[in-house]
Amino acid sequence: LEVVKGARLVRMTEQEFQVQRERMRATCQQCHAESFVRSQLGRGDQMIREADRLMAEAIEIVAGLYRDG
Repeated sequence: LEVVKGARLVRMTEQEFQVQRERMRATCQQCHAESFVRSQLGRGDQMIREADRLMAEAIEIVAGLYRDG
């Protein structure tokens, strides 16, 4: 986790996330309609939620394997 934080690959607070998201939204809206930008950001959010769900499931499976020896 420290390596990931050090490389700034993740936003560790909601405020950091919102600052980056606003920058992205402003950049995208220079060429795209606001509704399109919102839609695409929402799709990205959904993809991240699904990836988080799959990662949590994988962690549970691996933990179970360790428990079973």
